[in-house]
Amino acid sequence: EIFPIAQAVLAEQDLTLKRTAFALTVAGDVPPPTEEDILTLEIDDEAALAPLEPEQLQFLANFYHEDHEYEVFRRLDPLLLFARRNNAGELELLSPEEFQRVQPMLEEQLAQLEDEMDEYEE
Repeated sequence: EIFPIAQAVLAEQDLTLKRTAFALTVAGDVPPPTEEDILTLEIDDEAALAPLEPEQLQFLANFYHEDHEYEVFRRLDPLLLFARRNNAGELELLSPEEFQRVQPMLEEQLAQLEDEMDEYEE
């Protein structure tokens, strides 16, 4: 019920709200964030395997539905999902245990990729 309203509100800004496999995604020419648009979200989760970093979100729009206000934000840092192909060739998200095993290798590869991108931009 709320999704079509959020889509319409974002469409007024030439943005598209999409349902994707893991999270909702905003596509289009998102304006650069201003200081007033940024919300820092700190999450305390004692069950987390590692301390959670605060997340910065950019306010995009707000709307009302049945006397409730809703706000649409996007993450400023990309959401990275790690998956592997199963025997049927389908992608499956890594379990927390699998991710812990491969995390050091993934972090090293991401750091190398960032270095290469920095060199390319120079």
